Amino acid sequence: MAKPKKQARSDADDSPELPITIYWDIDEKRVNDDVVLALSKDRSMFQRAGELVRIGRRRKAGRWTPVIDPMPAASLREKISEVARFRKPHKDEHVPDWCVSGVRSRGEWEHIPHLAYAVEYPVLRPDGTVLQEPGYDEATQLFYAPSGTFGHVPEFPSANDVAAARERILDLVCDFPFSQPVHRSAWVAGLLTPFARPAYDGATPFFLVDANVRAAGKTFLCHVAWYIATGRRMPVTTQAADEAEEGKVITAVARGGEAVKLIDNIARPFGNGKFDAALTSTWWEDRLLGVNDNFSGPLFCIWWGTGNNVQFAQRADTARRTLHIRLLSPDQNPERRTGFKHPHLARHVLQHRPQLVADCLTLLRAYQVQRQKEPLVLPPWGSFEEWSDVVRGALVFAGLPDPIEAHEQLAQQADTAGNTLADLIAGWRELCKAQNVDGCSVREALEWIAEDLEYKAKSPGHQLRFTQLLDALSEQCSTHGRSQIPDARQVSFLLRSFQGRVVQGEYLAMDGRSMRGQIWKVAKHS
Repeated sequence: MAKPKKQARSDADDSPELPITIYWDIDEKRVNDDVVLALSKDRSMFQRAGELVRIGRRRKAGRWTPVIDPMPAASLREKISEVARFRKPHKDEHVPDWCVSGVRSRGEWEHIPHLAYAVEYPVLRPDGTVLQEPGYDEATQLFYAPSGTFGHVPEFPSANDVAAARERILDLVCDFPFSQPVHRSAWVAGLLTPFARPAYDGATPFFLVDANVRAAGKTFLCHVAWYIATGRRMPVTTQAADEAEEGKVITAVARGGEAVKLIDNIARPFGNGKFDAALTSTWWEDRLLGVNDNFSGPLFCIWWGTGNNVQFAQRADTARRTLHIRLLSPDQNPERRTGFKHPHLARHVLQHRPQLVADCLTLLRAYQVQRQKEPLVLPPWGSFEEWSDVVRGALVFAGLPDPIEAHEQLAQQADTAGNTLADLIAGWRELCKAQNVDGCSVREALEWIAEDLEYKAKSPGHQLRFTQLLDALSEQCSTHGRSQIPDARQVSFLLRSFQGRVVQGEYLAMDGRSMRGQIWKVAKHS
């Protein structure tokens, strides 16, 4: 694989060697400008989201990993003292406090490069090449600190290269009980996404691994993907208690430049407005925890989740943004299974990690070569077009099922509002037809339902006529045990929230007013 051209660090590379002598006088702006120029010569200095940051190293799970550390004032003072010497007419001086404060609060620093996040594995660049040169890459604004030596990625992968890479990847998960082949393909999509993330600007879907029973291997399946990329387990968090707590988690992830996060063991209906926004945004703004300042910066995190038969919150749009990876175990106690092809899978992955990383990039690179000649035409997935162009295209080109099939199955199952609306439309049409009217008010509809229930109470043999409508209303409107019939105000609010939404060519529409209130009817979409 040909190496990309090395990018120039900044226009300041021709300035004098460090430390730079800075003459201290009353022109504070000039002094601070000279300090920023000196800082730009230090290749460990970056700016991100209005902060000066540096690349640090932390030991996680026995391995060193690059991390992004905001620079506190004390650390910045030390750094300035390394790169600059403050000089008055006859003696050297300490770094002045006003200089540290002024430089730190600028919010934008000329010549100091912007940093998106740090990676420890090679990645695909926007031009289709593979980033394999350690250090800062201007094209992606990434800092690459490799955590090992990785296998060769062909510049022009052959069909045999693609087939071999695909089979080695699929072999890793041969012992997992995927519900359908398309769910296995969806897992491969999640595996490839960290390597492809710098190559596209748009949003990334949520990768949800759920199963029919506990201990089916959900969490470990997520960890396998991250073992390949980093040699470690995925960083884990728990399901947020509410939307405010969700915002705090997302802000912390964005500020730290985290590449991936696993929400493990989702037990309550999942999704909210904050999380939905994070899935379709690449820039995040929210208040920092414990201070009055706001964070505003890039958000490139890839979100994974696990749970058993996960349900989605009714008011959230999370299911539309989710790629489903379903495990269907036939065992009552999956933890007792034996006879695995890879009984020590984590050890196997770590042993073959250099080749597996190259395999992921081979699949991605192969499609980059192909799409320059003739890109695949795939069914659209709104909000994730760029991701589809890079990752879905690579999967389909490699001969795997299009993972959007798994998404569409989930979206259809999870659309409780859509299912309720279908029943609501059919029930409203049935009610109006029975009363020989084109439309009716909410109060009229509830009175007719009440009359039907009263007649049933007096005549046990009577067959209720409007059960479909009553069930649909009861599912969305709470009666708090007072009666079987919901409140008219709740029903009116429900109809307004659904008006104009088409299901199978029909929708609920307002049709004037009567003495009893707003008239609602079922209209056909032309």
